[in-house]
Amino acid sequence: MVPSATFHFYQLEVDSSGLLARWGSLYEMFQHSFDNDARIQTNSWGSSSGLGDYTADSRSVDDFTFDNPLFLALFSSGDHGNSGISPPSTSKNALSIGSSNTGSFDSIVAGNSSSFSSMGPTSDGRIKPDLIAPGVMICSARAEEAEFASGQDCSDSSHDGSNVPLYMTLNGSSMATPVVAGAAAMVRQFLREELAIANPRSDLIRAILVNGAEDLGTPNVPNPSEGWGQLNLSSSLYPRSGDQNLSL
Repeated sequence: MVPSATFHFYQLEVDSSGLLARWGSLYEMFQHSFDNDARIQTNSWGSSSGLGDYTADSRSVDDFTFDNPLFLALFSSGDHGNSGISPPSTSKNALSIGSSNTGSFDSIVAGNSSSFSSMGPTSDGRIKPDLIAPGVMICSARAEEAEFASGQDCSDSSHDGSNVPLYMTLNGSSMATPVVAGAAAMVRQFLREELAIANPRSDLIRAILVNGAEDLGTPNVPNPSEGWGQLNLSSSLYPRSGDQNLSL
């Protein structure tokens, strides 16, 4: 989506069992990311305990983004259906992302949030997720070392010297979240290059994405399953009302 962007990556998985171990506190990890010039961080992980609750990690997200308003943190909402949102996606300042159907590879047709995608509200009554984005049968990179990977092949390409596919399909809010992160990077680039805003704040980027979101199904946003709707980058950057151009 943003081919000239640079990024750095945090490995949270300890081993092939799926056990996660964080790099210090969230505040410290965000600080390290910020110090390495990152202004958008996408996180496809969360806790399966305390669903819906505002946890210490949730507060850490809010503390850092309050102290550093140029930093946008995105978290997947989780895949727990109506059991609740995975912390720290319950934080107030994080952009919480759920999954929508795509119709890809004969999956459920697009037009609604995915049944597995975690629903709000949070335990203290706030709307989460904030947005949803395509998260079903997304063609995703597969590591050669991934022993227990499960997914449908979606490319003829394979790792050098092996028959392990380079790509496979995956489902989840973890797939949807980087889609929105890419859109956020494009909004940031638009603000910098088209509107000459040298250092766009994260709340401005967030507001632009939310205001362009598409209400799926019954027109009732915000709601606990899709928040303010499905990501629609075109409507965010080039909004229209009938024949009237409302562009930024």
